[in-house]
Amino acid sequence: MYKLLTEEANAKAHKEYLYRRSVTILMASVVVFFIGLAGLFPSFILSSTKKFELIERVRMVNQGGVKDSGVDPGSWLASLNLKLQILAPELDNIRPSYSIEDVIQQKALGVRIMSFSWSYDKDKSTLSLAGTAINRDALLKFQKNLISSGKFSEVTLPVSNLAKGKDINFQMAVIISQKP
Repeated sequence: MYKLLTEEANAKAHKEYLYRRSVTILMASVVVFFIGLAGLFPSFILSSTKKFELIERVRMVNQGGVKDSGVDPGSWLASLNLKLQILAPELDNIRPSYSIEDVIQQKALGVRIMSFSWSYDKDKSTLSLAGTAINRDALLKFQKNLISSGKFSEVTLPVSNLAKGKDINFQMAVIISQKP
């Protein structure tokens, strides 16, 4: 290959190339640094406000601000524990999904359930369901299956649902007792 540049010109071009490459890398590093600072700025502001809030709370506790507010910490903790016990998962023993599975297991042949609706009161839960049945016998068998399962305290099927002989649209209320 032919060399068109002299050795001095070639060395000068190489030096110029290294200089431009260094400037480009430096400028890219500066841009990345400022983008990183801009990205971290919201986190810095948020952590600063939380730090000042924490310092303020510590100052209030050290000055006795909690006791001066008229709230006894012992009674406050006792009432908080009582509220947390109400939300304890072991007390939540009736769940809609379990009751829906129980109803579906008791479903008689010829009964088609279209919708479920769940309501909860202090001592009982009600699962309302609507659907269609091929005939009265299938609907009555479904009601008897629910009653005989023992998982429901009351099964209400309005008499008006039995007015038709075939293709019956029905609505039923199944009450589940809350067990402590």
